[in-house]
Amino acid sequence: MNEPIGANVKIKWIDETFHPEHEVETYWVHFSFSEEPTFDDSVDDLMVEDQYGVRDYDIFFYVDNEKGLQELMEYPNDNSYVILDYKLVYAIQEVLDNKNLTN
Repeated sequence: MNEPIGANVKIKWIDETFHPEHEVETYWVHFSFSEEPTFDDSVDDLMVEDQYGVRDYDIFFYVDNEKGLQELMEYPNDNSYVILDYKLVYAIQEVLDNKNLTN
């Protein structure tokens, strides 16, 4: 069985002034299961890719694996968003399809 290259993740931004009656938008973003690439001044940042060929520009966050993603769901390390859901990704095309997902 193929190993996932990442996950398409549904996040919700947390507004500091959030009140229950306010609706907060959700977004689908991509989390890569790759090591973060090294950036080089000789290469355009828009062309830098993770080890699976996904452009860094299309990646929201890097995490080691699905377990690491689940840990972020339970104990977020960033207070600006929460993870609501995710779908494992096995091919670059699924990352590109992520841009067509609706809230």
